[in-house]
This record gives sequence, C-alpha cells and structure tokens, in this order.
Amino acid sequence: MRKVQVFLALLFAVLATNAQISFTSKNMPKAGDTARVSLALPTSLPTGWRSAGANKTWDFSKLNPTGTQLREFKASFRTPYAFYFFNQVGEKIADTLGGGPLTFTNVHNFYSTTNSVYKAEGLGYSVTGIPLAANYTDDDEIYQFPLEYNDSDVSTFRFKFEVPGQQLITYIQQGTRTNVVDAYGSIKTPFKTYSDVIRVKTIMNQVDTIVSPLGKTGIPRPQVIYKWLAQGEVVPVLEIRGTQAIGGTFTPTEVFFRDSLKDTPNGGGNQNAFVNRMEKEESSCLRVFPVPSNDQLNIQFTCPTLVAINWPSTLKVYNAMGVAFEIPQIRASDDHWYYSIKELSSGMYQVQFMGMGIHFVKM
Repeated sequence: MRKVQVFLALLFAVLATNAQISFTSKNMPKAGDTARVSLALPTSLPTGWRSAGANKTWDFSKLNPTGTQLREFKASFRTPYAFYFFNQVGEKIADTLGGGPLTFTNVHNFYSTTNSVYKAEGLGYSVTGIPLAANYTDDDEIYQFPLEYNDSDVSTFRFKFEVPGQQLITYIQQGTRTNVVDAYGSIKTPFKTYSDVIRVKTIMNQVDTIVSPLGKTGIPRPQVIYKWLAQGEVVPVLEIRGTQAIGGTFTPTEVFFRDSLKDTPNGGGNQNAFVNRMEKEESSCLRVFPVPSNDQLNIQFTCPTLVAINWPSTLKVYNAMGVAFEIPQIRASDDHWYYSIKELSSGMYQVQFMGMGIHFVKM
C-alpha cells in the first residue's frame, strides 16, 4: 500500500510539472486597465533567449530600462470616437502623427475581445479637431483562444486609411499574421519573476501600399515578434520585435517589458537624470548629440568599416511605443550625419544602426 501511495504521489508531481498553461480571453485588456512598460536596448538581451520548447527558464533580469510608457485602455465612450467604435476598448498611441496638411492628432487604436479572439478593429484620429476613423476591412486577429503550447494559427488583415475631403493619398496595410506558441516556462525580468508564462512567436508578412496620383508603391514590412504572456497581466510581460533574414538570422530592434514607474521623461521622472544615464550608454562607435535636441540631430559613427558608409537620405527612428518615424538627412560631413527632427513631437526616440541603439530626447 505504501508503494502505491508513493507511486501516485510521484505521478501527480510529474503531471503537475507538465500541466498545460492555457491563456484565454480573460487576460485581454479591459476598459480601465493600465500597465506601465519599459523600453530596453536590444544589445542587452541575454544569449540563448530564442530557444523554444517546454519548461524553459528565461532570465532577462539584467535588462536596463531607458524609458517608460504608461499604457491606458479606455472604453470607447471615454474617447472622441465612440460614434465609430461602439463598446470597444481604445488605447492612445500618439499625440500627433504625420505633418503639414496630413497632421493627425489624438490617435487611438481600438480593440474587441470575444471568447475566441482578440482583434484590432480600427483607428481613431482627429484632423483639425474633427474626430474621424478608419476601420479594418479585414480585422487583425492578434490572438485566437485558447493559446496553449504548440498551438498555431494563421489570419489575414487589411486596413485602408484615407482622409475625407482629399483624394491625393490612400494608405493600405495588408498581410498575414502567423502565431505559434513555441515555448512555455518561467521568466525573470527586472520587474518580477513569473512562474507560468507562454511565449507566442508572431510572423508578420505585411505590405504597406501608398496610392497617389503617381500610382501605387508597395513597401514590404516583414516583422517577427516574440511575446511572453502571463496570467493576470493584460500586456506581455516581455516583448521583443525585430526582423529575420531568409537564412534565419534574427535582428532585434525593440524590447519592452512590464515594469513599474521609472525616473525617465516618459515615466514622469527627471529629464537630466535620464540624459546623464543615456550618455553613459553611448556606444564607443555610435554617438548622437546634442541631448536633448530641438531641430537637428547629429550622428557620428567611428567604428572602422571595410567600405564607406552611405547613410540613407531618410533615417528611421522609433518612439517609446515602437511607432516608426522617418527623419530627413540635411547634410553629411566626414563621419558626421545631420538629420532634421523638426517634425517629431516632444519625447524619447531611438536610433538603430548596425545592431546598436542610441536614444535621444526631442524637446
């Protein structure tokens, strides 16, 4: 009898160790939810973090936050776009986007959740103070539930954006989203340790098309995203975005993790302390100045290269939420390049070059 009891105890222990982690719609953001996330440099990622499988242990505790952002989810009736998005949840993603005659303010994404899917349904924005909206013609299904280890799904999406009253430019975003739950286990971040997480690997095959009187221009924007999801958290506890070459080489460009309030401008802290810390992070090869800056950004790259570097006429920078902007080159001189940031809103941004990232503040 004693042997039977021992055997059953061991059996239950094994079953408990290999118990399936299931992630459902109850963990999706609801109206009134808030979550603070921090941005970290991709160069601080530990080795071997991409390894997939069961009962994994990840240690990201040495990630160094360089800025924080408060994510707030609101009922649509608490936004200017309730007329367009009834009973949905909105999240503000930008104060201002675009420039000149195509300047959009108070920009929100809107989401809906059912027992089977969490999806993006549209964008709310204002032009000269007038609330407008653009809806997905094919909703972007971000997650399909339940999410469990080895699950996978493929969905399509299509989004068409145009400003009423002008027939010059139409923006179309379409593609496929492939989700694979490729791992589960425990994860340690600078914020806390989570014992039961699943990891969702998302492959985005996306093409952005700009339609103008000159014709159509298609811009491929492939992206790979890794998200660690934990029970009780409405946003990923860690998210890594990047690009993957045909040969399989993954290049991370953005890292976000669930966090608490930090002493940075985006977290409500002291800007001078942020600037001092940022200067210490500068690569010996890549330097961005002045910090903070207002109209012009100077970039210096001093690492030896086999061939001369031909920097692009426009350079991509990212804000704290991962939204990309392009800044135009003004001029170049030896190992210095000068870019205009006049059109950027005030805040923190990141420049990525040759696997290195440097942050700067726009006043």
